[in-house]
Amino acid sequence: KIRKGLTVICTVVLTCAGMVDRWTNGQTAHMLLALSNFVGIYLCYLLLSEQLRRPQPMGERLCHLIRPKGCHEVLHADEARLLGLFSWSEVGMAYFSLNVLLLLYAPSAAGYLGWLSVGAALFSFWSVWYQWRRAKTWCTLCLLVQVLFWIQLAGFALSELLSGFTLHFGKAISLGAGYAAALLFVHWVTDLLERTANPLMWRRAY
Repeated sequence: KIRKGLTVICTVVLTCAGMVDRWTNGQTAHMLLALSNFVGIYLCYLLLSEQLRRPQPMGERLCHLIRPKGCHEVLHADEARLLGLFSWSEVGMAYFSLNVLLLLYAPSAAGYLGWLSVGAALFSFWSVWYQWRRAKTWCTLCLLVQVLFWIQLAGFALSELLSGFTLHFGKAISLGAGYAAALLFVHWVTDLLERTANPLMWRRAY
């Protein structure tokens, strides 16, 4: 058992060392950044489950780390929606999901994603300030997403994916339209699930 454990540990260490050594290789960087976006998708899934009042065990455990009802209070506040319509959980799900598709199937868009990660990291300042000063409570899942934004920004900064980046207006517009379409789709699915889960509540609201 000890030998097997040491073998597994050595394998993991060597694999990680190889990834670090090849970090400047575009393919490796793409895969690691895609993996971080999968983590973001999972966190947003937990957030959406909280939003839909269908909490998952892992989400419940994480949400209770700082404040027992912190996630619920933050997610159901008026400021938790973009333009008063899209929840930030939906925005995050659309953002991370499209990032994965672009990194895996359109690697040339990595430069644009890198600059978007700068905006996401800056957004984290507002999120932390809002929870601290306005909501006066903490959403652990939200904070984990903010940490992930900074990890991704560091990943883009340490790799060579941003080198030689040139902004093309047409590509930027197409990318923006893609994120908008992804957000609309996620919102439609969330709205459908909410109606299915609470049909009486939805009828009263509309």
